[in-house]
Amino acid sequence: MPYIILDTNIYRELGYEFYNKTDYKNLVRFSLASKNELVLCPIVEEEFISHFEEHLRKKFENYSNSIKSIAADENCQIEKTEFPDISKYFDKSLNEFKRKLLNDIKFKLKFSKIENIYIDSLDLTKFLLKHKTNNVQVRDYLIWESLLFFASQNLKEEKIKIGRTVTIIPKQNIYFITRDKGFLINEAYQEKLIKLKIDNIMILNSLAEYFHFIGFQIPFVTEKLLKDYFKSNLLLKYLNKDIKALASYIHPYTELDYKKIKIYSREIEKIEVLEFYSYTDPEDNNDKFIVHLKVFVNVIFDTNISIYIFKDILDYPMLKVDYLNTFDSSGKAQFQKPILFIFEGLLDKEYQKIKSIENFDFIPDYFFIS
Repeated sequence: MPYIILDTNIYRELGYEFYNKTDYKNLVRFSLASKNELVLCPIVEEEFISHFEEHLRKKFENYSNSIKSIAADENCQIEKTEFPDISKYFDKSLNEFKRKLLNDIKFKLKFSKIENIYIDSLDLTKFLLKHKTNNVQVRDYLIWESLLFFASQNLKEEKIKIGRTVTIIPKQNIYFITRDKGFLINEAYQEKLIKLKIDNIMILNSLAEYFHFIGFQIPFVTEKLLKDYFKSNLLLKYLNKDIKALASYIHPYTELDYKKIKIYSREIEKIEVLEFYSYTDPEDNNDKFIVHLKVFVNVIFDTNISIYIFKDILDYPMLKVDYLNTFDSSGKAQFQKPILFIFEGLLDKEYQKIKSIENFDFIPDYFFIS
């Protein structure tokens, strides 16, 4: 049985609610259909859990700080005891997140993990000295060692004899899906791959590339078809559904009720098709597609608030680096960054065209924090 292993950057790309994302649900569904098995690398598991724990801790701290601020304000006639203590939910939330990493909600599957291995201390020392590594590279090294060990266990075909019957289990391929190009170009990684004579690891750049590889692609769905369909006016229509949310990524509007802000102008400057795949859904037999678009937008918000009035907020040392401080020449807040748009839709195979859009999602901060 071939195996699929996701890197941390793929999980982070899907987000903390990865189990609800169409791409992830399709990954589990398609792996079942193609008899591939999704397994978890322990290092990826720990890293992703650590990211989530930090994210969760910030939310709980923000809640606690808000309560303290209100209670300390003499003008607020609210007792601190009127706020519920939510600290008991921290561990519960973290444990539930861990459970979802190893259990698929839709298909009721429990995923297995790669066996944890002992790293050769001398090899690791040589790697550290030669490559002057940082924490990210060390983490990549540990993942690569785990993959090599797992691949070596599935490198040779096995013969299982039951009575007079001999069953041959062929060597198993491992699909490692990662955005990190270092696994392909790092000489140390490739040298060890050759040294151990491992040829059953395939590195893929995205979930879409994996879907293409295992054959989920309807021929008439091309980049040209998608570019012709997803024009600026259509994308503006979908962006307008929650366009004011873009203001929440710009200081000082992160501190205000951004929904009251008016739009001065909006424009789609450029559209790029990043990746896509298409398939026939076995559940309803409908032909469907998923496309990820990089959409360059320029939205200016019409308010009387000037950047200079909020200079103290902008200079505040706790300012998050993943917020924008972008304004036009008149001091109006401006969101001029690419956004990740994700569309899921139905196809008309008879007329070889896009029939309709079924689901839409967009991630405003994907490109400027990734």
